[in-house]
Parts: sequence; structure tokens; C-alpha cells
Amino acid sequence: MKSLYTLIMGLMVSLFTLPVSGGYYYLDKIQVRQAWQITSGSSDIKVGILSTGANYKLDFLMDNIDVNTAEIPANGIDDDRNGYIDDVYGVNTHEGTGDPMDYIGVGTHSASLIGGAVNGILKKTSLVLTNPLSDQGTGSYTSVAKAIDYVVSRGARIVVIGLGGRGQEQSKPMCEAIETAKAQNVLFVAPAGNEAANLDELDEDKRIYPAQCGSDNILIVASSDDQDNLASYSSYGPHTVHVAAPGHNISGYNHLGREMTYSGSSFSTAITAAVVALALSANPTLPYAALKRVLMLSVDLIPDLSDKVISRGRINAFSAVRLARSVPR
Repeated sequence: MKSLYTLIMGLMVSLFTLPVSGGYYYLDKIQVRQAWQITSGSSDIKVGILSTGANYKLDFLMDNIDVNTAEIPANGIDDDRNGYIDDVYGVNTHEGTGDPMDYIGVGTHSASLIGGAVNGILKKTSLVLTNPLSDQGTGSYTSVAKAIDYVVSRGARIVVIGLGGRGQEQSKPMCEAIETAKAQNVLFVAPAGNEAANLDELDEDKRIYPAQCGSDNILIVASSDDQDNLASYSSYGPHTVHVAAPGHNISGYNHLGREMTYSGSSFSTAITAAVVALALSANPTLPYAALKRVLMLSVDLIPDLSDKVISRGRINAFSAVRLARSVPR
């Protein structure tokens, strides 16, 4: 079993590095408020989250969590016969339970960036929650693959994977699950990682997954800071990584409901997934390939990113929504 522990914990690069109020710069940086003039999201568009789970009991998340109405809560029966008992709010595929509770904080923070009532980019969405890890943050690619299968079965069109690791052979179940999801028109959003590595130049045994699974339904994201520089820890790749997004000193809420400031590619990935969902809400007919292209063509071109990511820029929600809306239906 290949552990994902080291990269999961590596996604939290720094804590409390800014006053919390300064950590919401990403909303202005990517012009979210302007995008809201066109769309604030849609509850019909489901976003699957694969991270450390999420605390679905918190008030600021509850309204945007996708509830499995085929399950009768707390009756101890697998009512919908999908292999998970009482999976009303999601699953933990590592433990095999219908409880996606977060005991680390990264997943809840990411969920708050996507669909939190206070700081979320999407005012309306349906978050499908999964936790493929133990309470200590260990897991396997097999449990990640099961989480992918679960969110796809629940109708997710966008899936954010806020974790990763090495091991080409071990990663095959996850990569195969991503490839299979193309048939359901699913776009995955995955982190470049936090090792300051050029993914284009990594030896085969050092490659990062899912970023280097190779499927064309993955949008790979590097982390930028409030000055639009590539974050010092962010991995990159002018032929591998598609876009950059704010990921350094990002404020949100953790699993205890506390306002926190974190850094890492988990958070740039979550922000990007939310923008993808905004774009899709502006034009729900877009297939995954067109949606991915919209995100890449709508970036703000940034000099520091010109040789770091394929699109040469940082995402812009307003531009993405406008471009998505312009695509013929």
C-alpha cells in the first residue's frame, strides 16, 4: 500500500502567515465579485471533493452539501445498496464508512473556499464529500480510486483532488478511475504539488500523481501568491501544468469552524475547481475538454508564469465565466 501521507501534509506549507483579513485577496485577484454579476453558481452542478473530508455539521457548509436522499439517516442500513451505510453526507473510502468527517482541517478549508457561506466562490453548488484517508492522513491510491468512483456515481461533473503522491505502479487504480470518468464527462482538478519541482523533468520514479496520470480530463494547477509570483514551494511545468491560481496565504475555515490562513496547492486547486464550476454554471452544456480550454484561455497573462505553466497565466473567474457563456450551445 503506497502511503499518501507525506504529500497530504506537505500541502499545508504554512499556517498563520498573514492576518486572516489579508488572506481573502484571492477574491479580488481573480475577479470573483465581477463574475457573480453573471452567475454565482448552480446547485445543479455537483463538485466532488477528495481531501481529508469535511465537517458537514458546520453551518457555513451545510446549505451547499449534496445530500444523498436515497439513504435514510442513521438507520444502519445501506438503503441505496451502493456499499456504504448511511452515506447521507458522503463517505470515507479508507474506512469503508458513510462518514466523510474531517479530522485534519485541510478538506474543510478547501470546501469553504469552494462553497462556504462566508468566503466561498460558489454561492450555490452541491458538494459531494469524500475522505479517502485515515484520521492521521494516511491512505492508498485504491481508496482514492474508490472515492473517485463514488463522486462520479453521485453525479459530480467536477472533481477536485487535493492530495497526491509518488509511485507509478501503485497509482494505476486512481489513474484508471480518472480515465474511466471521461465517459461521464468529468473534469478533474489536481495539484502540481509543493516540491518546487519542474514536473516536465522528473524521472519516472519521481513523478507526482494524479498530476502525471496522463489523462486529458485533468486540469493541473500551480500555486501563486498575492503578487502573482509562482509560490516558492510550488511545482510547475511549462509542458505539464496548465494554470496557476492563488494558493499562498489563503484564508478560510477549518474542521473546527476556526478562521485560518493556509498555504499550498490544495488551496489553489480548490479555488480553481470553484472557478471551473462557475464557468460550467454559465454554460452547462460544455464538455470537459471545452471547459478545460475555457479555463486555460481565460487566464491573466503573468510574466513570472510565462515559462512555468502551459497557459502562461493565473486564472480569472470573470473572464472564465464570460468566455464559457460565449461558447455556442
